[in-house]
Amino acid sequence: MINKKAIVKWLVITLWVAIGAGTIVLLVAAIQKKDAQHCSSININIKGVSNNFFVDKKDIINAITTTVGGNPIGRSVSQFDLRKIESDLQKNVWVKTAQLFFDNNQVLQVNIFEREPMARVFTTAGATFYIDSSGAVLPLSDKYSARLPVFTNFPGGGKILSKADSVLLRDVLSISTALQKDSFCMAMIDQVDITLQRTF
Repeated sequence: MINKKAIVKWLVITLWVAIGAGTIVLLVAAIQKKDAQHCSSININIKGVSNNFFVDKKDIINAITTTVGGNPIGRSVSQFDLRKIESDLQKNVWVKTAQLFFDNNQVLQVNIFEREPMARVFTTAGATFYIDSSGAVLPLSDKYSARLPVFTNFPGGGKILSKADSVLLRDVLSISTALQKDSFCMAMIDQVDITLQRTF
């Protein structure tokens, strides 16, 4: 009786070990097969602001080509470090996030989410920039000029903002957001001046 139980137990353990080993072999084979496949094409989807793109598909292709060291199409899937490509794409000031993956047809799917400019600011020193929906400072773009509320006489001008300037930019963002929600205000207000007392 004891021998029968021991034999059954041994058979069950052997069966589970065999199933586990088989599963691992299949997974490794599937990964190796996928890695041996080649990139068939690239599909780029840019989610912009009202279809006004500050970064275009050519910029994305150039960035991917630079990162992988040549034409990505035809390269082995295993040669793509998707995290590094995402990181390199996000170095573009206009790219908020980048998500990359290969689909079942070995098409590299690239999803880009652009930053959304919310206001254009002119400083007392004559510099100008955009701020986005998170308050980040963005440079002007050669590709597109956004129609946004304009704020003049911003006292800060350096790359590093003081605490007071950061607070002022948050106020600029709040006012700009409110203006853009009202089409009448957008039509009537040409610009908003910032006073020496940091009022509007």
